[in-house]
Amino acid sequence: MTQRLGLGRALLHDPQVLIMDEPAAGLDPKARVELKHLIRVLAKEGKTIFISSHILSELGEMCDSLLFINNGRIVHHGDAETLKRGSDTLGGVLYDVQVDGDPQSVSDWCILQPGVEFLEARKLGGRIRIETEDPAKAADTLARMVKDGLRITEFHREQRNLEDAFIDILGRLDSGQTAIATPPPMPGQTEPAATALQNS
Repeated sequence: MTQRLGLGRALLHDPQVLIMDEPAAGLDPKARVELKHLIRVLAKEGKTIFISSHILSELGEMCDSLLFINNGRIVHHGDAETLKRGSDTLGGVLYDVQVDGDPQSVSDWCILQPGVEFLEARKLGGRIRIETEDPAKAADTLARMVKDGLRITEFHREQRNLEDAFIDILGRLDSGQTAIATPPPMPGQTEPAATALQNS
C-alpha cells in the first residue's frame, strides 16, 4: 500500500516526466500487473518514464528502451526484443528440443556432435546450444537429429531472458569487446516513452 500511495502522489500533478526507483518492489502479483498496465497507459499519453530496477524480466514487458549501466558506465542502450533475439557471448544460440521417447536421448546425441552443446535437461528433452546464429546450421542440426532416429516433436529457438543478456554484455566487456548498442527510433517516436535503467 505504501508503494501504491507513493505512485498516486507522484501522479497527482499530472507530470510529463516520471522517475521511478524499483516501483514493483513490495507489490503483490495483481498490483504488479496493474502497474505494468498503468505505465503503458501513461506512455501512450506521451509521458516519459524512467524506471530504475533490477527486475529485468518486468522491465522488458514495460519499457520501449533499456539502458544498462555497469560501474557508472553505459554498456548497452537498446530494446528488449533485440536483446532477447541476440546470441550469447560466444555467438551461440539456444534451442529447446522436445522428443517423443526418452528425454535423455537429446543429451546422449549432443555428446557426439561438434558445434552442439547440451545445456539443461527438461521433462521432454532439453536445451541445447548451437555455436552459430546461422539458420542453416540449425536446420542441419535438426536434420541430423531426425536422421539419427530422434523423434523430434518440437525444435525452436529460445529467446534469451534479459538477465542472461546483461551477463553476456558484461562478458563482452571483460573480453574487451564493445557492448553499447543504440536502437533505431520507433515509428512516429523520437524518444522512448519508457526507459529502464539497470545498474549492476
